[in-house]
Amino acid sequence: MNSGWPTINEADGTANYKDGGYELTVPDPDSGYWASPELEDQTNTTIEVDATVTGAARDSDFGILCRGIDSDNQVLLLISADGYAMIGKFTNGEFILLSSEEWVESSAINLGNTLNHIRGDCVDNIYTLYANGQLIATATDDEFTTGMVGLTIGS
Repeated sequence: MNSGWPTINEADGTANYKDGGYELTVPDPDSGYWASPELEDQTNTTIEVDATVTGAARDSDFGILCRGIDSDNQVLLLISADGYAMIGKFTNGEFILLSSEEWVESSAINLGNTLNHIRGDCVDNIYTLYANGQLIATATDDEFTTGMVGLTIGS
């Protein structure tokens, strides 16, 4: 399949096509992984994905990456399998929450191993996160103006 999404098998995680979808995995608790399609850097973009947690971790997080420079510099728009959401960023490897001081619970998120439709808008300095058609988090930040887009998971 040549969709532009990479097939990766590394010790830190995998990104592979499986059962008509694209699957990201991480082998260890308290770890994360991301994959990005082969696109030029994006400035203003909307990313949408239908995502399901297939593992057992109830507090797994998953979502969208935008304005990514590398693993240490990127913006993340995430939901969790236990019903929480946030927008944050890595700057030089340090993680900072942007949308609030902590993850915020949202009834718009389907819990557990249920499908969620996630949309992230990265437009100018405004970031918005939607779950299943409902706005659940917003943030503003001026640091990153362009970069790669992708999908991300954490356990």
